[in-house]
Amino acid sequence: VTVLALAVALGAYQSLGLMYLALVIGAGFMAFVVLAPGQQPAWRDLVRTVARAVLLLALGLLVSLAMAKLVMLACGVQASEYGSSILDVHKALRHPLGALARAVNDTRRLFFSFWRPFDMAAAVFFCTVFLCCYMIVRLTVRGQRWKVGGVLLVLLMTPAALTLVGSTSMTVRTFFAGPAVLLGLLLITHTLGREASQRRTVLVLAALCAVQGLYVNSVEQARGWLVQRHDQSTAGRIEQAILRLRPPGEHGMVQVNLQGELAFDSIYPAVWTGTTGASFFEWDDGNPHRMLSYMSLVGDLRYRYFQEPAPGEFAAVYARMPVWPAEGSVQRYKQGYLVKLSEPVQKPLSGP
Repeated sequence: VTVLALAVALGAYQSLGLMYLALVIGAGFMAFVVLAPGQQPAWRDLVRTVARAVLLLALGLLVSLAMAKLVMLACGVQASEYGSSILDVHKALRHPLGALARAVNDTRRLFFSFWRPFDMAAAVFFCTVFLCCYMIVRLTVRGQRWKVGGVLLVLLMTPAALTLVGSTSMTVRTFFAGPAVLLGLLLITHTLGREASQRRTVLVLAALCAVQGLYVNSVEQARGWLVQRHDQSTAGRIEQAILRLRPPGEHGMVQVNLQGELAFDSIYPAVWTGTTGASFFEWDDGNPHRMLSYMSLVGDLRYRYFQEPAPGEFAAVYARMPVWPAEGSVQRYKQGYLVKLSEPVQKPLSGP
């Protein structure tokens, strides 16, 4: 039953498997550190629990892959290259230190850097993780502190486990296990607290995390609402410009080529690599296929990508066009339309 449930979870989103692993490690670690007087830590039981969870997760992955293969064969579709472009086990095996460094960096971003645009959220999350780990180590048996610290490190890096077998750093939406790790640290620290002041400190940290979590979620919802209105307005205005240029009686798919991107500026910050507050006209540094799919979804016309007949042919036309939303930023060219959202700019990928 566990394997089947994991297979379904992995089929829905692979990072859900890491949440299961984080919950098992956290629960096993709590049972491990909460000892009766005179009782010695049972390291073998903890290792056996984690190993069993990893084995069940691996079996669930195999079942999930088999189910996906059968469904694709039955439906006659090919596997997407998106997943294989993200995961690269061979690269991780060739450069294990690089993969480990990326995982450590993703852990840092998860518990700190991602939340820096949100005022005090980054400081609250980082201080909570640091204080919980410090208190757990200090409250455990003196001779076992190094081992406890090692287990805590594994627990903290569990959400970034996909980075170990990935070709690059992961996006924030893959770190499903992050909140589970934070909750586990708070519960373990509260359970270990011998004094009322220690337990009250944990409760204060939990309340601060909850407040900051609500704040981040509220900001993301506000930004998402604004960016939806921005995208709908932009798509509608581009469609109106195309309709003014379209010859009477012309029907069918509209061929459109777009240059550049349309940056969305707001007082509300966005999570780095997040998609909740991202604009279709800015995402992926200006992906015309995403833009046209969105325009077809919300507009009256149906669009497809206008392929350049010859290399450099569109560049000369775009060079004479003004940037959107100026008059002339949408022009008819042969059997399609050119839309100049911005000048062609190559932006380096950088992050927190």
